[in-house]
Amino acid sequence: MKTIKLGAMLACLMLLPACSIKNKPQANVLHCPTVPPCVWPAATIMTNADLATDLLNGRAAFASCKIARDTLQTCIESQHEQHH
Repeated sequence: MKTIKLGAMLACLMLLPACSIKNKPQANVLHCPTVPPCVWPAATIMTNADLATDLLNGRAAFASCKIARDTLQTCIESQHEQHH
């Protein structure tokens, strides 16, 4: 009985290498700049001038964020093309 268990265990151990992956998939590491979160600048609006200033600051923040996001997208696409 011990011989059968030992034989079965050895057979299982011999089959384990068949389950291993020969070519392990490699992760694609992107080397792109980090991008800050896009947020509307905080403001305390008390007058119409404050509202106008907040609108201009918000538009400027959006434009800056769009540039950063577009740069990131371009970087990702160019690295994607290099890997495929």
